[in-house]
Amino acid sequence: MEVNNKVFFSKDILRCMLLIMMALISMPSQASTSPFEQEDEEKKQSAAKGNMPDGVEEAVSALVHAVPQGNKTPDAATLAPLMAFMTDPSVKADTMHPAKRDYGQGAFFRSRINMPLRRFMQYCFNPDIPGEVVYPTVIRRNNWKPGSQIFGLDAPLWKRDANPNTPTVLRGAEFEEITPDTFSGSYYSYTQQRLLILTKYNGKTVLISVAVQSAPSSVGLKGTVVGKDSDWNYLYTKKQGSTLKLAGWADTFMYSAASVMVYSETAPDSRSMELSAVKYLKAGWAKINMVEPKHIISGAKRFLRGLKQVLESPSLPSPEEIVARKKQLSAMNESDLRTTLSPYGAFLAEQAVRYNISDSDFKKVLADNQYSFSLDREDLISELLKQFMKSRLGMNAVAMSKP
Repeated sequence: MEVNNKVFFSKDILRCMLLIMMALISMPSQASTSPFEQEDEEKKQSAAKGNMPDGVEEAVSALVHAVPQGNKTPDAATLAPLMAFMTDPSVKADTMHPAKRDYGQGAFFRSRINMPLRRFMQYCFNPDIPGEVVYPTVIRRNNWKPGSQIFGLDAPLWKRDANPNTPTVLRGAEFEEITPDTFSGSYYSYTQQRLLILTKYNGKTVLISVAVQSAPSSVGLKGTVVGKDSDWNYLYTKKQGSTLKLAGWADTFMYSAASVMVYSETAPDSRSMELSAVKYLKAGWAKINMVEPKHIISGAKRFLRGLKQVLESPSLPSPEEIVARKKQLSAMNESDLRTTLSPYGAFLAEQAVRYNISDSDFKKVLADNQYSFSLDREDLISELLKQFMKSRLGMNAVAMSKP
């Protein structure tokens, strides 16, 4: 399960919010359009149309439409332009721009991951491994919801044949909650529908993953990154808003989002793979979309840094070890989970002083080493899983119980 809506508010978005507020206050009753303003508007209209081939845009539309259960899966002919585009190494990500859609502004990005595709699926499309394990910098919690077709397969996705004539097609839904934004501190939760298509193209195994946010997210809640993002230390409160002094009061939402991600072998049975994706997001305040393509790219870079930090580590534990650890934590009672995580709360309190995190809402949840009591059972398990991954990857693991 890869990141779909894991694109967060950046400082540019919040600045835009403040600028809009200021503009509404200072706007004259009548205004003429200058040549410079007209040129900017023409550029915006051109950007909204995008420059990806028509066949690629049509395939994206067909895939997004196919996500709900019961809708028709696009045939090979419809997908061919997308497959050719996404697996073409000559396509430069920084020159391609998808068209704007009802569900938001779009961006295109790609990256190479030094792991075989089948092995990648064993970590990232394994219903027994929650998303926070492999996407620690952007995901707080992620899991497939009951009834999703990825459960109960006669063979897991990574062991299934990739046949273009009879592709494996799976649909389902996921719950997801993201980590705090690195600038605003806001974090969100939502449900997304997902479509998976395992097939082959030009002799290479390809996995297409399509996700659509089902409804607006929860209102943004107040959190913060404690120290470096690469250390995976995040602090969460139940307070609505953000850490921004001038806009901390604003109720922000992720209104809609969609993504089409194509994972392909760099060559048949290769030891590396390519990830190519188009992502769309509409998010902001007062139903005003504040997201631009550059914000999506910024979020994608954060997602990729965390993903590679985990999957390309020489100390990466096996999928079986991760699943076993998840089962052990799930079998613990809530009191033991809180006790086990207690040292982490004390650590966060120390780090909050070190990084001058003085907000009263954060002080409140950290007071008297009671942070673990502000978390529910699933939050506790998620954080302890991250502590397990830290310990195996050679990072600073604070809270650990005996396996």
